[in-house]
Amino acid sequence: MQLIREHVKEHADAYREKIKRYYERNKNVDVDRHPKVGSRVLVLLSREKIRSRHPKLTFKFDGPYRVVEVTETAALISRINVDEEPVRMQADLLRVCPDEMKPQPLKAKTTRRRKRVRTRVRCAGRNALPSWQVPMSRTVNAHNGSATNGRLKM
Repeated sequence: MQLIREHVKEHADAYREKIKRYYERNKNVDVDRHPKVGSRVLVLLSREKIRSRHPKLTFKFDGPYRVVEVTETAALISRINVDEEPVRMQADLLRVCPDEMKPQPLKAKTTRRRKRVRTRVRCAGRNALPSWQVPMSRTVNAHNGSATNGRLKM
C-alpha cells in the first residue's frame, strides 16, 4: 500500500509541475514581478467596476498594503498605518507600488476583508424528543382569523 501511495504521489507532483509550466507560459506569469516581504503593493478590485454606475471613473486598485509573508501563489498583506487583521491574497491580484508613488491611501468603495466563519445554529425543534410536537411557525387564516401551528386545515 505504501509503494502505491509513493508512486501516485510522484505522478501527481509531475502532473502539477507540468500544469504550472503550461499556465505560466500561457498567462505570461513573471515570478520576478511577485511582491517581496516588506514591499508596498496595491490590490486589484474587480468588484469595484461591476458595482459602479460609471465604471470608467472607478479606482482599479486599493491600497497601499505592506507584504507580511509570501508563499508561492499568495501573500499575506496588511494595510499600512491601520490596525486591521492581515488578509491572504492571490499573487495575481497584487501589483507592486512604484517607488515614485506617494504613500497616500487610495479610497475605494469596496474593500477586501477576511471572510467570516459561518456557524451552524441548531433549532430547538430538531433537538427535541420525537414524541414532542414543537410548532415551527404560526400562520393566521386571513378569512376567519384563526391561527394554526404550521399546518393548513382542509
